[in-house]
Amino acid sequence: MQSLRLAVLALAALLAVGCSSPPQPIHRRDTRSAFEIALLRLGKPALTLAGTGKLTYVCTRDAKGRYWRLAESDVTLSQPGSRRAIVRQRQDFSFVSPDGSMLTSRIELWQSGATTGDLKSVLFKTRSRGSRGRLTGIQHVLRDEAQGGQPQTLCSPIQVGHRRVIPFTARYRFYRN
Repeated sequence: MQSLRLAVLALAALLAVGCSSPPQPIHRRDTRSAFEIALLRLGKPALTLAGTGKLTYVCTRDAKGRYWRLAESDVTLSQPGSRRAIVRQRQDFSFVSPDGSMLTSRIELWQSGATTGDLKSVLFKTRSRGSRGRLTGIQHVLRDEAQGGQPQTLCSPIQVGHRRVIPFTARYRFYRN
């Protein structure tokens, strides 16, 4: 009888072990934005430049209502601490270097600026064009740390047709991937 009792206890212990499982890790929800996750995948920048420029907006009225429409863009990119332009960004978001290399680009992702008066942080997806040079092989450009560049007031009825020039600075990082 005692051996039967030991056998039942052993079987009960074996079943109890089989039913239990090791503690599972707690899965925390990733609270990073798609923008932040994309930045992690870029790796180390091939080139980091300081951008300085002026954006010209025109108060426009159409079916959407009144708003400040970007009319002109004059952006110079240089080595931090230098004034010598080594890349210019055009209004169509293309980047041009004096060596003949250039990038066409489109906005892939963006994130709001630090304040309403700051340009958004933007990740551009780019394609090389033109001659071989400094910009050849660049696949992404990140504009971040912008200060200024955005109108801070709404476009009023009496401002329709008026222009507003707003200076800004930003960091531009170029990635080859």
